[in-house]
Amino acid sequence: MARREGNQRKIIKNLAIQVCNIILLLEEGTELSISQIVAEIYKEQGYKLIYCDARGEYIWTKDGGITFAIEDFDQFEILEIVENELKGKRDLDFSKHDDMEEGLPYHLEFVIRKNHGLIY
Repeated sequence: MARREGNQRKIIKNLAIQVCNIILLLEEGTELSISQIVAEIYKEQGYKLIYCDARGEYIWTKDGGITFAIEDFDQFEILEIVENELKGKRDLDFSKHDDMEEGLPYHLEFVIRKNHGLIY
């Protein structure tokens, strides 16, 4: 059975901070999703996203599923951390998905907006 490479909380927090740093470097108006950023980070580090029958879900792994860094659903938590960390700096505008049933939030593209201190 696949096992996590290290401490789940530390892995997720570290990855979320990397995602934040990338978002802060991108121009306002850029469209992308959390899962696209995660994929870019992990592919650069030699990971692959595979389906793990033993876990019944997708995992990011370097060794064919013996160990893994994150499970696909960990991106819910990554999105939450990113939104909290970017408060007052950037807004992730998901409004183009309003009133639609499309999929998991971390797979949905958002538009990066600078935060101008406005309250919505």
